[in-house]
Amino acid sequence: MSEQRRRYGHFDAEVRAAAVESVRRLRPHVGSAEAACRVVAEQLGCSISSIRSWLREAGGIGDVEDAAREAELREQLRIAAEMNRELAEHARGSRR
Repeated sequence: MSEQRRRYGHFDAEVRAAAVESVRRLRPHVGSAEAACRVVAEQLGCSISSIRSWLREAGGIGDVEDAAREAELREQLRIAAEMNRELAEHARGSRR
């Protein structure tokens, strides 16, 4: 019995676009882009790396939640940097 080989090039642009849209819709429900890619890859019978590649070509997740999370993390980083500056100033002042 011969092993059946997967053919990744047979997915047309319409199927790839639908796969990307599916990943974008699934992501909030499955917890990560990786998990969403895995689900869609299994449904299509292709590799996760193919789905990831199509997603990258389409501009990524483009998720509002990701943008909000990034803004939140940037704000936390700004606060931490300010606290670090204040602690460093205090430490310099206490050495005198």
